[in-house]
Amino acid sequence: MQAPLIIGSDIRSISATALKTLSNKAAIAINQDPAAYPPKVISKSNSSQVWARQLHNGDVAVAMINTGDSPVDITLLLSDVVCATCPRKASVTDVWAGVDSLGSYGSNIRDSGSGASIDVENSYTAKSVQKHETILLRLTPSATA
Repeated sequence: MQAPLIIGSDIRSISATALKTLSNKAAIAINQDPAAYPPKVISKSNSSQVWARQLHNGDVAVAMINTGDSPVDITLLLSDVVCATCPRKASVTDVWAGVDSLGSYGSNIRDSGSGASIDVENSYTAKSVQKHETILLRLTPSATA
């Protein structure tokens, strides 16, 4: 179920933003995860979708997509992506934006070595996701309650 990474543009003339997106090592790692589990729709509304995919090491990749034409808040319930007997706690890393998109969490931000992350319990809300924007997260569930 993994998709090949195909660039449909002339790489000699793509924008700096497109190049940064296409060369994001954390996003490539999710795409090329050896487990190759298919993603599943976790929630869907008129203005948003949340997709999740288990990764080989127990982490979960989550895409939060604004399908509407105005900014929205999108919430992920950890109970939807971690095992029934697991704690509802996780470290959340924003694959695209790092510190900027997690800024509303203030002092909870820490550097995980692979980008800015925060520790959350029960749920995570992406605030003001812009129209047609996708937030890509990597969650590392906590091993203890």
